[in-house]
Amino acid sequence: RDTYRKDSSVDVFFVHPTTYTKNGVTEWNASLQDADLNKKTDQSTILLQASAFNEYNVYAPRYRQAHIQSYFSRDTSKARQALRIAYEDVRAAFLYYLKNLNNGRPVIIASHSQGTTHTKLLLKEFFEGKALQEKLVAAYLIGIPLEPDYFSELKPCADSLQTGCFVGWRTFRKGFEPD
Repeated sequence: RDTYRKDSSVDVFFVHPTTYTKNGVTEWNASLQDADLNKKTDQSTILLQASAFNEYNVYAPRYRQAHIQSYFSRDTSKARQALRIAYEDVRAAFLYYLKNLNNGRPVIIASHSQGTTHTKLLLKEFFEGKALQEKLVAAYLIGIPLEPDYFSELKPCADSLQTGCFVGWRTFRKGFEPD
């Protein structure tokens, strides 16, 4: 009989996708105290996506995510501001994680959708060309297009054994056919 064994030698920093999708809201960023939204996030993306990494230490911070409208609004100024606020929360959570929880362990960065919007910035700010890049197992940047030249030093993973690299792919809602 196989016994589950947790591998505590690696951490996963997971940034969840947009779950702030409710119609008719006037706030561009979610409240961290929104119990219904927190429950929705926990019972969807944390349960169904972050759990893929349960073998490791998973850190999945709450953040004042930007409303889904931020990706489609014609008010690009407010949309950019909402995404900036969300990134600042993710950044603060990552700094806290590094200072208080990581203890020098290698790290996997994983994200989906809006989470990938933020982890792209996180990788540029904290990993690319910096000492922390040596601790990067891999980055899973899912759901958002990644421009081919977005990173100058971080490279796409060439195979499943490579470390210090990233993988990514675009996702679409079931039944959606892109042009």
